[in-house]
Amino acid sequence: MSSGHSDNSPRNPSLGDDPVAIRLYARSIDAALDVATLEAHGIAAEISGDTVGDTLNWYGLAVQKVELVVPRRKVAEAQRILAERLATQAANQRTDWVCSGCGEVNGREFDSCWSCGKTWSAEHDEEFVADTTAQPLPTENDPIHFIPEHDSNPYAPPIAGTLVEAAPGSEVDLEIQRAFRSVVLSLFFPPLVLYTFYLGAKTLSRISRNELPASAKQRRRLQWILIASIIMVPSFLFGFRLLQRHY
Repeated sequence: MSSGHSDNSPRNPSLGDDPVAIRLYARSIDAALDVATLEAHGIAAEISGDTVGDTLNWYGLAVQKVELVVPRRKVAEAQRILAERLATQAANQRTDWVCSGCGEVNGREFDSCWSCGKTWSAEHDEEFVADTTAQPLPTENDPIHFIPEHDSNPYAPPIAGTLVEAAPGSEVDLEIQRAFRSVVLSLFFPPLVLYTFYLGAKTLSRISRNELPASAKQRRRLQWILIASIIMVPSFLFGFRLLQRHY
């Protein structure tokens, strides 16, 4: 049996002339467990660097390495044994479990049910899988929006809100119709174009301040009406001057 633990202790002769470090640890206690496992299989092993590592606890790895050293000829066998031990531990690791006797959920660290006292059994007790209520986050491409409801209690938790659709209001349609009729009548009564410009600009301003809901199509129609009214003003002035020169 060999189990070197200190930097000050002499190197174990059974390691041979060419020992090899096969693992690095943050704590010497973990290295000691692997040493015991290897020695149980007849492989000489030793810990190097554990003195400073234990003294500085969690900061030991930053100052001096805690290594597991084995003979070079035993490296492959030692790595295989340690890998098998880790695999066995992972397979036997228990999770939270549901008691088959009363249906209560128990923590993985308990061997008996806290409710009925039944002892845990791998054959009869099921693994507990927690339900999830996670919902996907909304994206900018979602056609439906959630408007949060107001609550008088400032300490109340947030709620999902009322489901609404961002549909354009009828008031916008009415304003567009009025502006369109006005721009058409301006061809016969030019001063009316000033009213058209005022009506279109006022409606677009209300939309930009979110006072009126409007679709992209409605915005474009209002913009074209404004452009038409702006073009018509100099056209009417130019025509009026031509008439003055003619007469």
